[in-house]
Amino acid sequence: MVSARIQQKDEEGQLIYFAVRDTGIGLTKEQMGRLFQAFEQADASTTRQHGGTGLGLAISKRLAQLMGGDVGVESDEGKGSTFWFTARLGNGAAARRHTTPPDLRGRRVLIVDDNPQARAVLSSMLTSMTFEADEAPSGLEGIGMVRDAAAANKPYEIVFLDWQMPGIDGFETGKQIRALPNLNVRPHLVMVTAYGREEVLKQADDNSFANILIKPVTASMLFDSAIEVLGAKSSKTYEAAPDPDANLGRIRGARVLLVEDNELNREVALGLLEAAHLTIEIAENGQVAVQMVSEHNYDLVLMDMQMPVMDGLAATRAIRLKPQFQSLPIIAMTANVMESDRERCTEAGMNDHLAKPIDPDALFAALLRWIKPRADVVAKAAPESPATTSRVLEPAPSPAIPTLQIEGVDTQSALRRTGGNPKRYEMLLRKFAESANVDEIRDALASGDTATAARTAHSLKGAAANLGATAVANSAAEVETGIKAGQSVQPQLDTLATKLRAAVEAIRSALPNEQVGESARAATADPASVAAPLRKLAELLSHDDGDAADFILEAQPHLAEVLTGSEITSLREFVGNYDFVGALKCVSEIAGRLGLPLE
Repeated sequence: MVSARIQQKDEEGQLIYFAVRDTGIGLTKEQMGRLFQAFEQADASTTRQHGGTGLGLAISKRLAQLMGGDVGVESDEGKGSTFWFTARLGNGAAARRHTTPPDLRGRRVLIVDDNPQARAVLSSMLTSMTFEADEAPSGLEGIGMVRDAAAANKPYEIVFLDWQMPGIDGFETGKQIRALPNLNVRPHLVMVTAYGREEVLKQADDNSFANILIKPVTASMLFDSAIEVLGAKSSKTYEAAPDPDANLGRIRGARVLLVEDNELNREVALGLLEAAHLTIEIAENGQVAVQMVSEHNYDLVLMDMQMPVMDGLAATRAIRLKPQFQSLPIIAMTANVMESDRERCTEAGMNDHLAKPIDPDALFAALLRWIKPRADVVAKAAPESPATTSRVLEPAPSPAIPTLQIEGVDTQSALRRTGGNPKRYEMLLRKFAESANVDEIRDALASGDTATAARTAHSLKGAAANLGATAVANSAAEVETGIKAGQSVQPQLDTLATKLRAAVEAIRSALPNEQVGESARAATADPASVAAPLRKLAELLSHDDGDAADFILEAQPHLAEVLTGSEITSLREFVGNYDFVGALKCVSEIAGRLGLPLE
């Protein structure tokens, strides 16, 4: 099995892990110890069965090191080996391929193959295309599953059959499936074989197979075959810079639950989601999310992994216990991108995985992949109870404000990740500078609460990465890793505190002081000058319009000429926490103090 995955990712590039796993003769520990030395072989005898000069792996090791990576091997003698290498590669900026598939969400397919690895590979690819894929290890079991699915009124639309299987082969299995009585929907049959196409082509035609796939099957081959047999045409175009609004319009008004305990990370996600015109509701932990899912209809759930009270995995398992939520798309959001983390997400019942800091293109692709447009979804949400936080997101204005330059902070990339609104980005930076600290980690460790300490470090890592403070994010990641490993992290905590202090000082130096001259301006300015923006803000708040968050950022300099610093802060906090009822009350009180009508 050949595999590849991202181990680390930042704005400069990605560290990619490549591996080849076999079921061969394996290696002893002594053999592995000298394997990467020049002119060394696992078997040095002149009669060895498995040859080579002994230079290949030594050269490979040097090449990997030149690419910022390494080489290694893991092996069980007599059972097989995994040879791997890593390489640091640049992020691609070339034109990318985009597909516009038909609606495949939830369409049921069956994979029949005696090889569990082959089944797993096909199942993974089909699931990522939003199919609902089941597996059968033999022809007889596959026939039974087709019959049972039809009886339960959940028929399979495609059956992928391996040719060479013990018992009955793929062709015989196909014949018996077609002979099943009382099938309201007869599945399309696709032959999957490692043998040459010519050898099976005639038999496939004679037995009414819709298509043939030659192993190894790629995702592109599988997608094209599925589209073809379902009677649709694959539409493929090549675009250098697609406009998300062109496609996101198909899911306008869809209802999404964002589950995230960190306020900064919530704001970042909301900034990105504005482009999709979605109705967003907020849950601060998994327990709240489980309750909200049971009380409201959502089209998709974006689920953070590490949260207090109930984490993302536990929340997903609780949601999946109820049959009506089996098909609800749940997308994991986490800074942990190891294969084991992805596997845990899948095992818990999650459909997909987004790595933090979240890339806008990846987020939009996931939304389009998993949200099924409905005729009854509208752009405006229905009135919610006071306990529910709801926000209808519309595109934010993009004022022409120069990009900030902050030492040690990648502001350009962070601005893109936070939705492209400079005012919002400034607001998030201020919040980060005011609230980020390592004291919570130290206090949790002092009390022996390593779980809270690791989660707090993880949260700081995510917030810093989202805002472009890469050095802080990397340092927080080291602290988190050390805590989870049960190590003493005092030196790493000291380093994190130093880097955080430097980032906070740089942010404060770069951003203008909002309080300067405020009292003098408020004392001399005409209150009537803020009547119009206060009325506009009140109107947005009364309609639960998410534009209120952006409007207050844009109007703040003008409001600050009349309003006090505490009034501005209160308004920002109410709106930032999506407490529109509280914000509207605050606006009314300010208007009353100034003697201004709101209507």
